[in-house]
Amino acid sequence: MKQVFRLFLRNVYSFCCVEGTKRLLYTNERVLNGERGTMKQTTLRLWIVLFPLVLVGTACNSFFPVMAKGGTEFRIRLETQEPDKKAVVEKAITVTQNKLNLIKLKGDVAKHPDDPTELVVRVYGAQNLERLRKFLFTSYQLELMEVVSPPNPSPVKVYRSIEDVKLVAKDSEEIISYFERSDSKEQFILVKRERIATGDDVRDAKAFSRTDSEDNYQISFSLKPQGAARFGDWTGKNINNYLAIVVDKKAQSVAYIKSQIFDSGEISGRFSKEHAEDIAMSLKSGYLPATMKIVSENQIKD
Repeated sequence: MKQVFRLFLRNVYSFCCVEGTKRLLYTNERVLNGERGTMKQTTLRLWIVLFPLVLVGTACNSFFPVMAKGGTEFRIRLETQEPDKKAVVEKAITVTQNKLNLIKLKGDVAKHPDDPTELVVRVYGAQNLERLRKFLFTSYQLELMEVVSPPNPSPVKVYRSIEDVKLVAKDSEEIISYFERSDSKEQFILVKRERIATGDDVRDAKAFSRTDSEDNYQISFSLKPQGAARFGDWTGKNINNYLAIVVDKKAQSVAYIKSQIFDSGEISGRFSKEHAEDIAMSLKSGYLPATMKIVSENQIKD
């Protein structure tokens, strides 16, 4: 047992050194061949060699990125209207970790020890920080909402100013910003507060372009069974009524329902390829009913 324990410690030390791999193989070969005792069982030999590698490899995977490459630590404040703040914080941890996993970055996400409404997010390694900040800490809250408007063939009801729409808005309705075209001025629409479906219902999302132009991308999405059932029920009962696809409280597209739709939709608009991919990956990461604000940002030293 002492020999096994000494071998284990040597494996730990050797594996973590720059030249450790060579020394590890050489020393294990000497021990197993009998220079410091003979081990007769092949299974035991394999276990002694492989188990430390697996154990230490797992530890290195968790602890060494920051030691080897440094990184960035963000302190994030969550702002939400949801009554269950604790559940939102837990959801934020899951969604942020999902985003890191999707883009294959090493990182840690946890509650801030001094403030339960804040997160500490550590991302290891040198990154494109400008894009990383936007991707990780923009919620991309997808909501499918019924527009308060006369049905097709009448055009969708839009308001030129926030003052105009406030005069007619009811408590059960919400004011949403809307740009009819990418080069048009901001207008406003009224939608019903009750969501038909949200990002929580998204099963998959993809960025695509029909023209292969770098600045003309859209996002297609599909819904989970429960969301698809709700969406299908609503569209079946609302032929010719207007639907708004809203992302972060801005209507990305407004269209009337031509026929019943169940499990798919499209976010139209002239998105760049990078922006469309970020939205699609965020939708796949989960729905977060909150905004995320960067309180502080510090470099992790190598």
